[in-house]
Amino acid sequence: MPQRFRGNKVTAYGGTMAFEIQYSGTGPVNGEPLVVLKGNGITLVHRKKDQYGLFQPDRPVPVTIETYEQSYERENGSPASREDLLMVLADLDTFLIRATHVPNQVSTSSFLNSKMLQRKF
Repeated sequence: MPQRFRGNKVTAYGGTMAFEIQYSGTGPVNGEPLVVLKGNGITLVHRKKDQYGLFQPDRPVPVTIETYEQSYERENGSPASREDLLMVLADLDTFLIRATHVPNQVSTSSFLNSKMLQRKF
C-alpha cells in the first residue's frame, strides 16, 4: 500500500472517502465488506447496506463513506466505537477496497480519490 495511505490518518475522522467501482460479470453480489481498515491491531469493516441493489454490472457506481464510527463495524459484527476508529486511524497499516463483487467476474476497475483520507476544513 502506498505510504500516503498509511500511518497517522486521525485528521480523516469526520471526513469522507470517495471512490468509484465498475465491474463486468454475472451472479449475485457477494456480501463481503466493501472496505477494510486495519491499524493498532484493530480491524474495522464497512458494508454497504444496499449493496445488492447498488452494484450492477457494467455500470460505474460512485461510493461515498463518511469517516465516522457509525460507518464501520468490527469483524465480529459489533458496532465500532469512536475509540476503535481513532485507534485504527492513528496508525493505519491496511486499507482495502473489495475488488471482486460477483462469482463470475470478468473485470473490475476502481477510481480512488487520493485525498480521500484527508478531512477538509
